[in-house]
Order: sequence, then structure tokens, then C-alpha cells
Amino acid sequence: MYFNKFAAWGKAAIASALVFSLSGCFIQPGEFNSTLTVDQNGNFLFAYKGQIQLVSNAANQAAQMFQGPNEFEAKCFDEVNTVTTYADGEDIPPQDPNKSVLRSVHPNEDGTGTVVDETENVARDCNPAEVKEQKAEWDAGQEERVAEQARKKAEQENILQLYGGMNFEDPEMVARFIREIEKLAGFRKIEHLGDGVFMVDYSTSGRLADDFAFPIFPSVSVGAPMLYVTRLDDGSLSVVAPAFRGIPEDEKSTAEAGDNQAAPKAKKAIPVKGSFTLTTNAPILMSNSKSGAVASGALKTLRWDIGPGPSAAPKALLKLAP
Repeated sequence: MYFNKFAAWGKAAIASALVFSLSGCFIQPGEFNSTLTVDQNGNFLFAYKGQIQLVSNAANQAAQMFQGPNEFEAKCFDEVNTVTTYADGEDIPPQDPNKSVLRSVHPNEDGTGTVVDETENVARDCNPAEVKEQKAEWDAGQEERVAEQARKKAEQENILQLYGGMNFEDPEMVARFIREIEKLAGFRKIEHLGDGVFMVDYSTSGRLADDFAFPIFPSVSVGAPMLYVTRLDDGSLSVVAPAFRGIPEDEKSTAEAGDNQAAPKAKKAIPVKGSFTLTTNAPILMSNSKSGAVASGALKTLRWDIGPGPSAAPKALLKLAP
């Protein structure tokens, strides 16, 4: 009974985290240390010191979507054909894809071969007539260009609203976010290190009447919390930390393969590395800690070391007093 409920909750929690990560916005640690102490009556103390990353591919791309009006710049190119004749039997070097887009080989009556490498769009300086013509076309398209920039800016704002409203390149937006978090109980310190990575010192205590999750940022709609503590109706207590794990390389590759190669490159998350320690005097019904429970008097301690390689998300199930 306990194992089934634990498994169901663990799957639901991890699935929730994956939904947010696949949608382009999620919360995960960087380098960190975290501790949770729970007694059999449901009293708890939780602490987290280290980095928290707000990783939003969509928001990062949206921040680069609107570049503002471009200045006029004349650009001229030529198509260049390189013709080379090779003697009969002479090795013809392979085509260089960085220099030519098309190659054709023509045999000659004297036994030689002529190779034509066609290269497109070789940049050169424009002459005055070309500059004048391009400037006239630029001026004629000004109204349409302004309308397109306004459309892109509106798209950017919509994406930022959908994925947490966070543009980490905007100092005012980041400062406003920090001020909101500093008002929340438990946050002793929060500092932006850049690129959506925050250094956090958090500690809270209380009684688990229902559930506890960390972190919760009510001012922005970012992804699922990194840790859940949930009371079940049979008197057990589930602890699941879906974000406290090293991500295998195959999962990273899958996520990167889904990116639009034509879109601006989003900032990549830094590796997850740290530890999570759970201390309790309640009976431990199950856990996936590799080292198992270490007893010290009435207390038992479970520890998970995370990263730099792949590691499983911490899970534990405790039995509280009636």
C-alpha cells in the first residue's frame, strides 16, 4: 500500500517537472546543499543554500526576438566561378563546401578535365549606384518594417508572460523579481549571478499539516518546484525532489535536438551538483538513498549526493505518528 502510493506520487511529481521543462521553462538547482529534518509528529526544518536556475528557453529566445529598428547598410555580392584544369590521371581534390555550393566536371578531348566550382554570394563593396538603389528600397519598406518590429515585440511580451515574464537581460525586471522574493518568509538572501542563476540562502520551519514545496515564486509563473513533501491519507509522508538529480547525456541530447536550429540559441543550464540530507526519528518505509539510513541514537539520516554525472531524484517515504 505504501509503496504503491509512493510510486504514484513520485511519478506524478516527476511528470509535472517534465511538463514544465519540455514547455521551455523550469526551475533547477546548480551547485547546492539542502537539508530536511522531520520528526514523527510532522514538525520539520528545511534549509537550502546554493544556486537556483530559472531556465527558460522560450523566454531567452523571446528576449532576442526584438532587436529594434536596423540601420541601413548596403550589401553587395557576386557569384564567382572557379575554373581549374587537371591533367589526365591527376587527382582532383574534393570539393570544399565552405567555398563552393556546386561543382561540375567536364572531360576535354586532350584527356584533361575541367572542374568548375560555383560560389554564391561573395561579398564585395557596393558602387554608388547600387547604394542609391538599395537605399531607395529601404526607405520604401520603412512602414512595413516598423509594423513587423511592433509585431515581434508583441510576440516577445506574450512569450515572456507565458513563461514567467522573466527576461534575464533586463536589469530592472531582475531587480523587481528579487525584491518580490525578498518579501517571502524564509529567504535570507537572494542574489542574481547572471543568466537566470540566483544564489539563495533559504530556511524555514513549521508543522506539516498538509504539504510543503520549494521553491514557490508567486509573482511569476515559472516551472514546478524542485522538492515536494506531501502527507498522504494513510499517515505516511512522501518526500520527492525531482530536480535534485544529475541529467543523463541522452536526455540532454534529446532536449537539444528539439531546439529550432534557426532560432536564437538559448542559454544552457549549468550542471546540477550538490547534496540533499534527510534526518528523521520516524520509521523509514522506503528510500532510494544508495548509502541507506545511518542511525545516531533515535535519529536516522538519509543522504543523496547529486552530480556531476547522472543520478536518481531523491525519494523517501516516512511513517508519521497517529
